[in-house]
Amino acid sequence: MKKKSRLVLIVWVVSLFLILGVYIAVKNSNISSFRYEVADSIQSDLANKGRTTKQDDSTPLRPVAISSKYKRYVNPLMSYAIKYPSSFNMDFESGDSKGAFFSFAGINLSVGAYYNVLDKNIDDIAANKKDAVYSNKINNTCVFSGYTSDSKIYYEKYAIYSGGTIIAFARLEYPPHMKEQLDNVIPKIFKYFPNRKDCPPYDPNYYVVD
Repeated sequence: MKKKSRLVLIVWVVSLFLILGVYIAVKNSNISSFRYEVADSIQSDLANKGRTTKQDDSTPLRPVAISSKYKRYVNPLMSYAIKYPSSFNMDFESGDSKGAFFSFAGINLSVGAYYNVLDKNIDDIAANKKDAVYSNKINNTCVFSGYTSDSKIYYEKYAIYSGGTIIAFARLEYPPHMKEQLDNVIPKIFKYFPNRKDCPPYDPNYYVVD
């Protein structure tokens, strides 16, 4: 009788642990899925909100002069910085302070960062860029270029840093007739991004102007 009771108790304990293990696995899977959706939606969210708030929604049919002077957006929370022409307007900064959206004469620049909760590497990011006509990977950074659905040219860069815990991105979209000017501007915006050596300690003012 004692052996039977002991056997029932063992079965009950094993069953309890199995149920608990399944519950934890499902919960963690849901959390990972949720975080994945949040991380991958940051860039499109910045672009969508930026377009609805930007000061100039027009796209000139002819090239427009872009300022040769530059400002510097610094994000101390995610520890990155980027330079952009002073003629660009900052139309939107995300409420969680992870990114911002800029525009000028039909040109859109979005920049942001998110925590690498799925432990992605550069190869993982590159594998998802099937529409790129140009790509280049160097260490923990990669750049892509191609065309958007509305026939604009895009150029974007991803960088993984802080021991692989953060992924930063910057994406520039512009009309084809601005290509000659942007060919000179792109290296100045992207070459040193995420410019971590330019990032000061945490500052409540999320961007500064040089």
